[in-house]
Amino acid sequence: MKSKSPFKILRSQRGIALLIAMFSITIMLYLAVELAYESAVEYTVTSKAVNRLKAYYLAKSSVELGLLRIHLYRQAISMVGEQLGSSQTMLDPIWNFPFAWPISEIAGDQMGSGDKDLIKDIEETSLIQGRYFLTIESESGKFDINDVASDSKGLSKSIQDQLLKIFTYESENNKEFRDKTQSLDFQEIINNIADYIDENTESRNGSDEGRAYENSELNVMPPNQSLKTMEELNLVAGMTEDLYKLIQKRFTVYGSKGVNINYASKDVLMAIDPDIEEKTINEIISRRSNPDLGGPFVSEQDFNNFLTSIGIKPEVFNSQGLPLLFEQSFNFKVIGVGEFGGVSREITAIVYDVEQVKNQYVSIIEKEEKDDSGNGEEPPPDPDKDPVGGAGGTPAKQKIPAPKGRPTVVYWEEN
Repeated sequence: MKSKSPFKILRSQRGIALLIAMFSITIMLYLAVELAYESAVEYTVTSKAVNRLKAYYLAKSSVELGLLRIHLYRQAISMVGEQLGSSQTMLDPIWNFPFAWPISEIAGDQMGSGDKDLIKDIEETSLIQGRYFLTIESESGKFDINDVASDSKGLSKSIQDQLLKIFTYESENNKEFRDKTQSLDFQEIINNIADYIDENTESRNGSDEGRAYENSELNVMPPNQSLKTMEELNLVAGMTEDLYKLIQKRFTVYGSKGVNINYASKDVLMAIDPDIEEKTINEIISRRSNPDLGGPFVSEQDFNNFLTSIGIKPEVFNSQGLPLLFEQSFNFKVIGVGEFGGVSREITAIVYDVEQVKNQYVSIIEKEEKDDSGNGEEPPPDPDKDPVGGAGGTPAKQKIPAPKGRPTVVYWEEN
């Protein structure tokens, strides 16, 4: 029998070898593509993590810059506040002027050609990468929601009345709001807020505070302590999203035991008396913002005189008897936003002056005690206790001590 040539055997296996080679190449190509993809994904994830970290430190740097500006502002008030008197607000740009990096993005066309060149040189030589934006807001121009359960009966009642007035006005003038809330008892919800905060367990609506939370899906009970954040209001029995939105714009948990007219927003001024015309509110804002018209109000008497001059009765504008403040603000919300590589981070910090708030609260309590005793005589001013621009609008009498160290931060949130 004739045997097969080995060359014929090899030739017959060429097709198999070609298939194996093609399969091997396909496997290697797949592995190469998969490896490249995994590397790209890992690089992207790592890159975003790095960008997020850089954005975070940009935001943190801007907040620290804000705290420095507040510290410098307090030092300036301490050093020259007495000499400036009613013109102390001329120092406000130290803290209230927004700041951004690169500087050219916020300065824009306001700079001259020489300034633009200087700023451009600074930006080009700077080691700062990315962008940040800093804003500082006064918290003294808002109502303090925790005062709804204040030990001061007058302050507590005025804040409760203010809430009721805000809810009622919105219901009367906003059909969509009225349709959503027509089944709600506003006073009952306001009582729930006070019960949530006050120290006792007795409900202002009758019975026990826990009754309002028996059918709650949130499984909470009133902690009987001050709110730490505005968001905590959403845990109060009966609170709805629409009511919360109204409160959020006008209230804070870091107030000054009154409303500072010189820093209050248009929404807050309108809330003091919702029946007042918007034109009047605009006149108040114009007066306090324009030195030629008189500038910021220096006392409650100054403010009342202005109201009278434009045909508004002071007792009607502030019928709830809210403590009105006119001194410089030391309670601030600092918001820093950092951006790098398309990633954005935001940090919010609250600076709170405990001593100033304590003095204001003592002033309110002492005034109530004097009114309750029936003693109509004004006690002699105490320079150690009388707060700057106190509840009655008393002009500044005390020299504010020079601040030491970093401003007191009572709240810090990172997003």
